[in-house]
Amino acid sequence: MGECEHFTLARHVSRDILRVTRVSDAYPDVRALGQAHDWLLKKFEGLERPRLVLVWDGRRGKLRNDPEFEQAMGRYLPLLTADWREFISLNNTPVVKVQFFRWNQERISSPIRAFNDEREAFEYALDVTAGRAPARPTR
Repeated sequence: MGECEHFTLARHVSRDILRVTRVSDAYPDVRALGQAHDWLLKKFEGLERPRLVLVWDGRRGKLRNDPEFEQAMGRYLPLLTADWREFISLNNTPVVKVQFFRWNQERISSPIRAFNDEREAFEYALDVTAGRAPARPTR
């Protein structure tokens, strides 16, 4: 479906699954973070999010927690995570799960189901689209 400097976006050929893959290691600044996420949001326009499972592969990206980054993510997370049938994140470390949990608790993002194993993440995505696993309820 497309590629920019920081992300690729692909759709599963036979299931209602989208995959966002981080292809860069770090954003040079918050402006670049905004441009990359604006690109994704433009690609998401017109998609029926409640029908789709989004698998977010962020393993390559470096997660920051400084105030400038947190503020920028606070603007984009609600827009990126809202309304998907399920939002699945594939991560390198369990520490990222803690940050996602905090963002959800602070109501910065919609629920994010985090995985460290790619096979488990995609099996779960397939199960959700096949009706074998319930998607999380929306807020």
